[in-house]
Amino acid sequence: MLGVGLTLGLGISVSVVGAAIDARTGHVPNWLTLGALSVAPPVAFALQASAHGVRAGLVAAGMSLLGAFVCGLGPLVAFLKGGMGGGDVKLLAAIGALLGFRLGLDAEFYGFVIGALYVPAKLAWDGRLLATVKGGLRALLNPLRNKQARAEVPEGLRMRVRLGPAICAGTLAAVVLAWMGA
Repeated sequence: MLGVGLTLGLGISVSVVGAAIDARTGHVPNWLTLGALSVAPPVAFALQASAHGVRAGLVAAGMSLLGAFVCGLGPLVAFLKGGMGGGDVKLLAAIGALLGFRLGLDAEFYGFVIGALYVPAKLAWDGRLLATVKGGLRALLNPLRNKQARAEVPEGLRMRVRLGPAICAGTLAAVVLAWMGA
């Protein structure tokens, strides 16, 4: 049980530090994400090997690597398409490595939902929600128009969002819900 508590604590700590730095600077630092990614498999190995033997340690280290891969793959595709920052990708992969792919995917999903709710709330707060929705609907018709008549994509739909705080909130939600047995 100590191992589970330690890895959950590390996952939460990485997400909290990443959120704080991202909110302040707009970047998630490599020392945090790559540090967590490099520490997670050996910690998983050590915790399981000491309690259940080397074979269990190797399985735990492999599951940590699998968590990093599974939780980082979708965000990596989004990054390659220009829809997400590289620090967010590495942060999600690190959380997957620390929490495992199941809890890591829950954290990722909740973080994306929270981030998706933030954008319309921010646009509404700024008084730009209706204009953005109307402009977005006009832009949806662009494939049916000739090049000269195409509508500009509204600024609100090109807004950059710092996902670190949303990823942190998603991680906390995933851990709490898992702890409650939901």
